[in-house]
Amino acid sequence: DDVLIEGLLCLLDTHMALYIPGKKEPEPGLLDTNPTRGFLTLLNLISRDSSVLLDFLVSNETCFLLYLLRYLKFVVKDWSGFVSSCDTSYSEAIQILIDLKQSIQRLLSKSLFPYNIGPVFRLLEKVESFHLNQKDS
Repeated sequence: DDVLIEGLLCLLDTHMALYIPGKKEPEPGLLDTNPTRGFLTLLNLISRDSSVLLDFLVSNETCFLLYLLRYLKFVVKDWSGFVSSCDTSYSEAIQILIDLKQSIQRLLSKSLFPYNIGPVFRLLEKVESFHLNQKDS
């Protein structure tokens, strides 16, 4: 799991170094660095189960907290890029993120989260808000 998450983090770093959010991306060619496609691959590998993402967050064996925090910042910064990259997987991906937010909220309400997850939680709230605003328009 750790190698997979570190690979996704490297993919995100590479993409952020090469492309400016909001600008049209070049054709992927030999190296597809789109972080959202990497995230969608992760979701497929974990059978689209938000509880696995929660397990990754609670575990100290992966760098998933760092990855998720940086990926969510990327999504919030380039929402339209996220939506277009998700394509037909958008509804499913957004539901998994909302489910993760709700799971974190349940743990927070019982003071059971092992560390300060506030920054990730706030980003998940922004993602949900963007989604709801998109549905309304």
